[in-house]
Amino acid sequence: MNMIRRSVVGFLVGMMAFPCSPVSAQMVMPAASLARLKQIDIAWCYGASVERSKLRETIIAEAARLPEASRAAATALPEADFSPEDYFLVRRQLILLDGAAMDDQLKARIAAAAIDWLATPKEPEARLAAYIERTTKPQEGRPDCPALYQSAVQHIETDSKAKLKPVQVSADLFTAIRSLPSDDLSLAESGQLVSLLFSDGQLSKDDQSILHQLVLSDGVTIEDAANSRTLHIQDRKSAIALSLMSGSLDMADVWMVTPELTEAYAQIASATPKTEEAFRGFVARKLLAIWQASNEGNDYAPFKAAIGDVEQVAGLIDDANAAQSVRSLAYRAAKMVDEYAKGSVPDLLYSGLNR
Repeated sequence: MNMIRRSVVGFLVGMMAFPCSPVSAQMVMPAASLARLKQIDIAWCYGASVERSKLRETIIAEAARLPEASRAAATALPEADFSPEDYFLVRRQLILLDGAAMDDQLKARIAAAAIDWLATPKEPEARLAAYIERTTKPQEGRPDCPALYQSAVQHIETDSKAKLKPVQVSADLFTAIRSLPSDDLSLAESGQLVSLLFSDGQLSKDDQSILHQLVLSDGVTIEDAANSRTLHIQDRKSAIALSLMSGSLDMADVWMVTPELTEAYAQIASATPKTEEAFRGFVARKLLAIWQASNEGNDYAPFKAAIGDVEQVAGLIDDANAAQSVRSLAYRAAKMVDEYAKGSVPDLLYSGLNR
C-alpha cells in the first residue's frame, strides 16, 4: 500500500469512534500502551513486513490484555494468511481498546467484532469500509462519539509529551551533539548521532532514551549542566533508521522489504563499526540459510535469486551512493558466508555486488 493510501487509511482509522456512550469513552492509556501504539504505527507506515506465522500469535497476545471474551475470540482465530493491512488495523484497535475506560462487556464486544472481521474473507477494496462498519456501528442505542474519541487521543498524546523529561548527558557528549548541523535529523545526520552515542563503544541507558524519545514522540531535548538542544526526525528514512536503532523495528522488518527501507538499513549500518558488524551479521545469517539450500544440482538457484533481489532493490534506489551502500553491505555479508563455508561459494555468484 503506498504512502498516500496509508495516510488516508490512518486518518480514517484515527477518526473511528468506539461505539460508546459519552460518559464511558474516557481514555486512560498507560505509557506502555501508547508506546506499543506508536511502534505499530511506525511499522505500518513504513511498510514493515510481518512474519505471517506470527500474526495470529500477536493478535492473541494483544487480546490477552482485554476482557475474557476478547481472549476467547482471538484464540478461536483460524490459522490463516491474513492481509498485513488488516492485521495492522485490528492490532491497532486492540491497543486502543486496552486504553479505553469503558464497560468490559462493551470492550469485549468491540474487540471480538474486530477479531472476527480479521478472519472474514473480503475483497481488498471493501476492507476498510467493512472494518469501520463492523467496529463502529452503534449498538443497543449507544451513539458514536468521534469528537470525544479524537479529543481523548489528542489528550493522551499531549499528556505523554508533557511527561517526557530532557535527557541529561555529559558536557563532552553535548558538545559533540551540538556539532550536528541541524535540529531536524536527516538520514545522514541520524547516522552521525548514532556514531556520537556509540563513541564509547556501547549505548548507555541515556543514549537509548534519546533514541526512544526521537522515535516514539515528536522529539527529544538533550541537556548538559548549562545548555539544551531539541532534536527531531526530519523524514521517513531517518525515522526508519532510528527505529531500527531503538528497537521499534526489527532488522527482519526492514532489510530487502522495500528500496526505501533497505536504503535506511544500509545507511545506518555504516554509522559505526559495531552497527556495521551487527547489521552485516543479520544479512549474512539470512544468506547462509539460503546458501545451505543451494547446490550444483539446483544450479545454486536460491543463492542466485537472493543476490539478484539485492541488485533489483538497489537498482530502485535513486541515490547512486546509497544504492552502492546496499550492494556493498550484501557483498560483505556474502563474503562472510563464503568464509564460513570454507570458500565453497563460487565468487562469481556475488562478486558483481562489489563495484
